Amino acid sequence: MIRTLLISTLLGTLLTALFWTKLWQGGGFIGGDTYTYFLPQKAFFADRLQAGEFPLWNSL
Repeated sequence: MIRTLLISTLLGTLLTALFWTKLWQGGGFIGGDTYTYFLPQKAFFADRLQAGEFPLWNSL
């Protein structure tokens, strides 16, 4: 029991140290144009919902 807890704690600490910038400083795990592609679509969808419409297709 204690060995499992110790191994889990060490593994969690190691992974947190390894991915510190990605997890806590605004980095992302997905690269490329994923954010620039999907963010405008989400904004468009949110705007249409706030206007009382349900967009069945995206005109962007």
